[in-house]
Amino acid sequence: DSGCSNHMTSNRNLFDETKSFPTPIEICMGDDSSYGAKSSGDVELHLPIVERRTLKDVWFVPSVTKNLMSIGQLVEKDMELLFNKSGCTIS
Repeated sequence: DSGCSNHMTSNRNLFDETKSFPTPIEICMGDDSSYGAKSSGDVELHLPIVERRTLKDVWFVPSVTKNLMSIGQLVEKDMELLFNKSGCTIS
């Protein structure tokens, strides 16, 4: 669990379109570093077993080095998460 409160990515190519924030939103990370979220949009996931799914309200954060998913946002959308040694299953 990354502890992030929003889904985030630095890969602008994942978005069809984004909505810019009037001013960047400052994000404080667990290591006390901070980044600026510049916009948000939806990201389509291509999953091997089921049809495509869309993550809503993903923040575009150019300085982030990994794609981060918010467990809180997933649970708010009534998704269930199962963690084990093999990884995480989201349904």
